[in-house]
Amino acid sequence: MDYNVENFCDKPCSVTYDGTLLGGTEDAVNITRENKYLEVTCNQAQGTTVGKKLIEIKMIIKAKFKEITPALTLLLGAQKSITGAEIGADVLAAANKKTLVLSEIGGDRIHTVNNAVVEKAFNYDIDGTKNHGIEITFEAVLNNTNAAEDVLYAVTNAV
Repeated sequence: MDYNVENFCDKPCSVTYDGTLLGGTEDAVNITRENKYLEVTCNQAQGTTVGKKLIEIKMIIKAKFKEITPALTLLLGAQKSITGAEIGADVLAAANKKTLVLSEIGGDRIHTVNNAVVEKAFNYDIDGTKNHGIEITFEAVLNNTNAAEDVLYAVTNAV
């Protein structure tokens, strides 16, 4: 069977979070889906699983950005500092959940992740021999607390 190389995906990505353009990415954006299950067992089945129910879907998105200032502002705030005020903060509070949009540059696919939060841990390579890059992780969860949400993740085509 023949294949068409024109169908291959090889486009870089532009990332927007809560309407703010974070810029272009270096290398691939990694999107991972993790599922959490509840296994149902009973004594009559001698511990054998008789049912398995999906109870949570987690999307983890990792992107390394070439444009440092927008990424640092997202991670550290306008003052670009880490303070003790972050200790005890509810990172999953509704106010922290934003829309993450990954758009192919020169392509037509748009990946949208709703209710995404920024993982404040980051990896920032300060390198004297090549351009700097900062990796940010985003996370979005769909479970019994927000199962009525319409869409957690969607891939659409630009019009």
